[in-house]
Amino acid sequence: MNIVTMAQKRFAAVALSIIAAHGFAYGSPSEDGKIAAEYIKVAGNYLAKQDQQISDCFNPNSKTVGLLSDFCKILLSNSDEFIRKLNSLEAQGSLSRKGLELCQEIRTYFNAAIGVFKQYSGKQATADLVKSFNDDMERVFSPESAFNNILARLDILCDQAEAAEEQELINVIYQLKGMLQKRKNEWSKKSKTVLGIGLIKRMG
Repeated sequence: MNIVTMAQKRFAAVALSIIAAHGFAYGSPSEDGKIAAEYIKVAGNYLAKQDQQISDCFNPNSKTVGLLSDFCKILLSNSDEFIRKLNSLEAQGSLSRKGLELCQEIRTYFNAAIGVFKQYSGKQATADLVKSFNDDMERVFSPESAFNNILARLDILCDQAEAAEEQELINVIYQLKGMLQKRKNEWSKKSKTVLGIGLIKRMG
């Protein structure tokens, strides 16, 4: 029994020394770090919802029923919910302010996309109109460009979170970065021809 107890104590001591040596032990998150993490979670949830709606709208094989105007209403509803959640939080310091700025940038991108949806809602599809829609979307909301800019902001915030040893914030940042990279890759594989066919289906 004593041998087992001594072995357990040695194991615990070795484990603690490894943790200390590799910097795995972080203190409790600060209030600023907690709020920043909440901003990132809210941003990720909003981005996933809006990107999925836009992707479904352009997908001719999507089982989601609706015209462009229906998707526009959903995008607007998601945006209103996003604003309510942002208003329930209050930035406390540098990290949470950076989180809020990221949310505002994401909102700007999707607001621009919503504006294009509203502009073309209710119009009958023609070749020229579809081309015009695609050109306007590419001008105000290119998923690759938008997601690259968001990823760059997340890298900066992640560096600051690591310097402040905010592990919870670091974790949610990496989760959002993984999702963004995955969705960016998915968009890069979609041909403009297929997207155009999906749009024609939604315009009626």
